[in-house]
Amino acid sequence: MNYINDESNRGTVETKARSLMLNHQRTMKNRQQSLLSRSAAEVGLTGNISE
Repeated sequence: MNYINDESNRGTVETKARSLMLNHQRTMKNRQQSLLSRSAAEVGLTGNISE
């Protein structure tokens, strides 16, 4: 086993995991914002709902 390679890849794996988590959070926020905007439109609200 190559322990040096395992150590050098640890940062890469952590970086990838962080990137995936942030992307998921961003996707969920966008989905929630879309739902909020559609719901607001259904009840007749106008303007920027995200503020």
